[in-house]
Amino acid sequence: MAHGHSDVGVALLTGAVSVTVLMEVVWLSLILRGRVAGLSLRDLGRSILRTLAASGAMGVALLALLYLWRRFGPDGVGGDALLLLVALPLGVAVYAGWAYIVDAPELATAWAIVHTRLRR
Repeated sequence: MAHGHSDVGVALLTGAVSVTVLMEVVWLSLILRGRVAGLSLRDLGRSILRTLAASGAMGVALLALLYLWRRFGPDGVGGDALLLLVALPLGVAVYAGWAYIVDAPELATAWAIVHTRLRR
């Protein structure tokens, strides 16, 4: 089950998307700081570090899944679709777990929003 060049392409695309998202987070954080009174750079920095820790853990878990899937998982469109069905909940679970571990307040905010919407 050699995939060769396609794995390099996937890794490069994933890296490019990650860098783009990181740049967007920094840019939007600076805009947010200007609009929200009392938001300090220290609090913003802590939030970014917590997000990076959770994102890094998610990235490692998904790369490990991709490696194992490429070695042992099914090939073809069906295999890729199944990989997506496994990767999405795994990514969410790892990110949420690490956000909880690093005590990211954004996790509580996101959960409150989801909980409010589910009650409607």
